[in-house]
Amino acid sequence: MLAVTRQLISSASSTTTNGIRTTSEAKGSEVATVFSLIVGLPAAIGVGKLVRFSDKREEAITVPYTTGQPLPRYIARRLRRKDFE
Repeated sequence: MLAVTRQLISSASSTTTNGIRTTSEAKGSEVATVFSLIVGLPAAIGVGKLVRFSDKREEAITVPYTTGQPLPRYIARRLRRKDFE
């Protein structure tokens, strides 16, 4: 991804049509879009995982389980036999 950003920032494309040469450079909005995808997407995934897998939520599930209550259905259906070995 960084290579794409570097290429987008540093490259200038040139075309020749009817003997007229035109040059265009990367626009700031293109660079900002690529940069936001590179940084923003992993950050959004990380924040989502922090919210979903917090210590408080884990404790809210494990404490009742240790006292004999069943696991919530959304967790129980993801478990496999190997998880209990």
